[in-house]
Amino acid sequence: MITGHMLDNLVAWFVQICAVSLLGTLLPLAFKIRHPRTQLAFGYGVLVVCLLLPVLQPRRAPADVAGSQETALVAASGGPVAPRPTEALAEPEPTAATEASAGSVRTTTSNPRSGSAPSEPAFARVTLTRLALWILAACAALGLVRFAIGIWQIRRYTVAALPFFPLPDSVKEALALVGTRAAICLSPDVATPATLGLLRPVVLLPTSFLDLEYDAQRAVVCHELLHVRRGDWALALFEGLVGALLWCSPVAWLLAEIRLAREQLVDAEVVHLTSAHEPYVHALLDMSRMRSPLDIAPAPLFIRRRHLTQRVQALLDDTRDSLGRLSLRYASASALLVAGGWSAVMLFPLVGLPAPLEAAPIRVAGSPPVDAPGTTSSPATGAPAVATDKSSAPTAAPGAQPAPMASEAGEEPILGVIDVASSPAARAAVLGLLERAKQNNDLHIAGTPPFHLDASFDASGHVQHVGTGALSQTWLSGQRWRWTASLGPYTQVRLGSGNVGYDESPVQAVPTRVQMLRQAIFWPVRVLGERRLRVATARIGRLPVTCVLMGRHDAPEPAERLWNEEEYCIDTEGLPRMFSPARGAYTHFDYSRAIRFGGRVLPARITTFLGGVQVIDARLTIRDAGSPDAQLFEPTPDMMSKGLGLALTVAPSLTINVWRQNVAADSVVVVHASVDTTGAVHDAEVASGDPQLTQWSLARVKAHRFQDTGTQRDIYVGLVFHSNAPVTP
Repeated sequence: MITGHMLDNLVAWFVQICAVSLLGTLLPLAFKIRHPRTQLAFGYGVLVVCLLLPVLQPRRAPADVAGSQETALVAASGGPVAPRPTEALAEPEPTAATEASAGSVRTTTSNPRSGSAPSEPAFARVTLTRLALWILAACAALGLVRFAIGIWQIRRYTVAALPFFPLPDSVKEALALVGTRAAICLSPDVATPATLGLLRPVVLLPTSFLDLEYDAQRAVVCHELLHVRRGDWALALFEGLVGALLWCSPVAWLLAEIRLAREQLVDAEVVHLTSAHEPYVHALLDMSRMRSPLDIAPAPLFIRRRHLTQRVQALLDDTRDSLGRLSLRYASASALLVAGGWSAVMLFPLVGLPAPLEAAPIRVAGSPPVDAPGTTSSPATGAPAVATDKSSAPTAAPGAQPAPMASEAGEEPILGVIDVASSPAARAAVLGLLERAKQNNDLHIAGTPPFHLDASFDASGHVQHVGTGALSQTWLSGQRWRWTASLGPYTQVRLGSGNVGYDESPVQAVPTRVQMLRQAIFWPVRVLGERRLRVATARIGRLPVTCVLMGRHDAPEPAERLWNEEEYCIDTEGLPRMFSPARGAYTHFDYSRAIRFGGRVLPARITTFLGGVQVIDARLTIRDAGSPDAQLFEPTPDMMSKGLGLALTVAPSLTINVWRQNVAADSVVVVHASVDTTGAVHDAEVASGDPQLTQWSLARVKAHRFQDTGTQRDIYVGLVFHSNAPVTP
């Protein structure tokens, strides 16, 4: 899956390569360095640095994570009751269609390098980036075609060449001088000598070779045999491939300088071996008069016309730099190269994959200050809390303390002061905290390595399917995936690619506990920006946490949690410890034996409580996907004809007002329901409320007919009881 971060990184890497390779090409020329051996090493060092830049530099934090950074999440709710985002069971991530139906909107980000405001249209940046990448990809494709033609030329000319037999004395003497072996062939198709092959090297000589003098013939063959002894064919292939991919950048100039330095180095060795200075120069001049069809081939050629002047000048110039002067020049060039390269990296940094971010300092109104200016900590735990406006916070009861203890896993951990995060800075801090937890636990975001997850679980409660079950998913970076689930008589296998899924056999309904567990494993945190955010410090057992409540903007602000506020409790490490979609329903994440995978810290156990009773106890394991059998991901013709079956969504909470005498004012009974594709309730259970009203409420929800959406929905219904009937105007 190609994301905006990946596109930005590819463009940034290309710009960095251009800057470093340009400096690596120009600096030796500017300092007038004329020493082929060190020039060759310097050029290869610059080339290797260019290719390894992604692993040699730190990654900047992505700018689309809300927090105390320069940008904040921007989102909008889509209705009077801000819903939770939907997710299709067939789809690893919510699709645009399902998100639209649930009223959620994706976030907008700013370019981390452009310095633009968060309000800049994201599509403009992505479009320009994609255009640049299309241009680079087209250039690389043309370069690869040229490279392939060169390889084809090499193959054709090698096959058509004839063995040089008998070998003249000049060739025999060259073989003896160099001390290496290669097949010597004559080819009417080439105009300049060339060396090809690694394990079975071949030296191709043009027919014009026979017209050279004895000393020139010996020098030419020595030149090619030295390439064989040095193994330059393998380097030529590597340079040819890199040059093909990056020929539209200064890397092409850097490679040209590398090839020139190598040829000058071999020229110097030839003159040293043969002592035939003038014949060798004449041979270079004679061979350069003819255009070689092998000029585009990835092979060490005896002469390239663009290098003739420099090579002849190097042979005629006897001046040599001293070691001290050469060292000083290289030190100066290297310092400028490092400075220029670091500037390019800073101006065009690579952006890291979405990862846990440190949220801005957060505090709860009423907590005492600490030594650090602008920050506070929880009075009992020292844990970060969320900064809020005191003017907008509800007034706490006298003596209320914001650090309560939750003694049982099925109880509400927030028992004290709850504040509203209303200012932009406070909202950004809270959203950053949520995003940090989301990035750590969401296994389906871009950048997650392929994995295989197994979950064994025990399910109980007043629902149709209970007992021991199993759930697994193999995820190959979203390109191909497969998940299975079983609980009692229910079994299901679904596989697919991207957002296209297929069922092995259709099912009428997915068990409620399977739907709940999948949500807890793969989507434990959902960030909705334009919801009212209320914050409080709390404890789960002895663990200090920051609890965030998400609710409607037009809802009242009582001193306690509303029944339909979503609650996320996150510890000081940014790990989600508890999620509650409605009052009375609590899912806890246990990290006592944490799973570390793909840079994440994941829970090894997940437990869910409903109405104070444990209804799910799941044990998780995760490992690298390895190389699974490809047939496991191939849909059969029958599966393809039936397509995707039942899809699961998470529906927004629903309020039903009930007027009934002899009840406490505004009593609320929360019922958890699973609604089938037709809108009928096939499972319902009480999450919280007055025991005297639960049976009536349960029957009322089971009889309710919900909207027909064609999906199976997980929904929490709040029956709000009023003691007086509404007044009819």
